[in-house]
Amino acid sequence: MKKKLLLIPLALILVVSLVACAAPAPAPAPVPAPTTTVTAPAATVTAPAATVTAPATTVTAPAPVPVEEVIEWRFHTPHTEGRTEFVVETDWADSITEASGGRLVVTVYPGRALGFQDADMLRLTSRNVVQAFLSYGGYVSRDEPQLGLVVPEMVMRSNTERLKMFKYFAEEETALFKNWGILSFWWPNPLSYVSVLSEDPYNSIEAMQGKKIRVWELGQRLTMESLGIAAQVMSQGEIYLALKTGVLDGVLHTATGVISMGLSEVTSYLSTLYPTAYPLGTGVSEIAFNALPKDLQDIVIKVSAEHTQRWFDNESGPGGEQAELDRIERAEKEFGMTILDFSEADKTTFSEAAKTVWLSTAQEVGPDAVAMVERLQAAMDRISSGLE
Repeated sequence: MKKKLLLIPLALILVVSLVACAAPAPAPAPVPAPTTTVTAPAATVTAPAATVTAPATTVTAPAPVPVEEVIEWRFHTPHTEGRTEFVVETDWADSITEASGGRLVVTVYPGRALGFQDADMLRLTSRNVVQAFLSYGGYVSRDEPQLGLVVPEMVMRSNTERLKMFKYFAEEETALFKNWGILSFWWPNPLSYVSVLSEDPYNSIEAMQGKKIRVWELGQRLTMESLGIAAQVMSQGEIYLALKTGVLDGVLHTATGVISMGLSEVTSYLSTLYPTAYPLGTGVSEIAFNALPKDLQDIVIKVSAEHTQRWFDNESGPGGEQAELDRIERAEKEFGMTILDFSEADKTTFSEAAKTVWLSTAQEVGPDAVAMVERLQAAMDRISSGLE
């Protein structure tokens, strides 16, 4: 019940925002295909919600199509088939296709099969080159740095905090994507516990002093370095060899890395540190959405709200905490890993250090970013104090 109550404000925000931005549908006019033609090169304008310049272009928006025509939306995702995230993405797409009676067909293209890069999604979706994409702020922070600051790594300490912060993270990202002409529909990211995988036991800050630990983004590196840990940003494809040859002493990863990447061959310990916190979702081109007949717009809104609630209610399913605990148990029983945990005191130290890095990075981006981080930190403090 608590989780459903938490979603009511977010659902209202999404519906009000979408109703406000959707123009009344003009009389249907046939078109040859549900695509948009870009008729002018990109021009530079200033994105209103950040201190960056957002590319804009003059486009010819498609007219609403006749009811009997099939409309096709292409969905870009970096996730491959078999990933839990891909299951959630295809659930959204298939639910819309089914609810529309096949009039709106959403096809998910796994593993960047459309040939586009994640970093280009703001530009491409705002121009309706693709109609939908997996929206994660960190992937598109090149064009909108503030999106990379909404949900920092290492600040969350528990799954309870993660779920309660969902609506606040989603509200901030919704507003930032909206500035680019992109609508947002969110769902909780399938839970993973980010852990230190290592050959020796590194389940404390003291044990990691001076050790070379792989991380995947700048905030993690800066947080660890502030605690005396020699962190190094490295892509996932490099870590097996780096561990095997001693270039690294450990890596930040999850139980999935043990199961699917063979990391148990080069590590013996899995020490859980913090839960993944960020919401994931679907970004939809406003051009594509506004071209839909009104009844299909209503279907997209309704199905998306139901999809969010379904995955919140599915904490015992493939995206929930029990599934992640099962993966950790499998890493232990099938792959021989020794499972350890960081102390609550060390988790708090990591979290506070990450918050400091979070705010200082926002100061480099600008005052809007600072105000956003202060809002989010205030919400986090209320939750950790038991006030929410």
